[in-house]
Amino acid sequence: MRMNLGMFLALAALFVAASKYEKPPPEPPPKPRNYGTAVTPMDHERSDTFVRPVYVNGAGVGAASTGGSTTYGALGLPAPWHPGLTVRVKWRRCERYGKNCHWIEKDVLVHPYDHSGETNLHILENDDVLLIPSILAPNNPDYPGPGFPEKNFYARKGSQNERYPLICYIYAIFVFAYLRSVHLRSAKDLMPQYGNPYSQFNGSIQCA
Repeated sequence: MRMNLGMFLALAALFVAASKYEKPPPEPPPKPRNYGTAVTPMDHERSDTFVRPVYVNGAGVGAASTGGSTTYGALGLPAPWHPGLTVRVKWRRCERYGKNCHWIEKDVLVHPYDHSGETNLHILENDDVLLIPSILAPNNPDYPGPGFPEKNFYARKGSQNERYPLICYIYAIFVFAYLRSVHLRSAKDLMPQYGNPYSQFNGSIQCA
């Protein structure tokens, strides 16, 4: 009987001790790691318009140009990448001399990445946007996006020189041939007949 009572007391003490034991709280999930990456905006639209400024998630990243060394801002991205990752991109497009400006804003999916040395923001035709973090430059054949833009910001789209480049070059050849013939003559004999041959020529010829 004493042994049974002792076992009972031992079991009771064990039960009381177990009831007072509290499990440690679960470990918090690991915090997502973010890393900073430089952003280079590029404008691929073939027009004489300008894109400035550009914002990504509310932070300014400069003006969109043809790439290269035009990096003005940074972006924080999570590591690792996960599906559905987006950023908010906002930019203003203007005609020359700051005319007819309009703002565009949209959510853009971030291209999958493993490692990123730099992030390229491609603003394409019809306001399509690609955001590609990559250690490769756009001129690399393995780069997962378009190359560097080929855009002349100072050539007006649809101008006469652009529509009729052949006529412009023929005109330039004619003018230079005429001026060359002028130098072979005596200016004294030429001016009474034709006037000053330079009066209608301002010294500049623009061709597309």
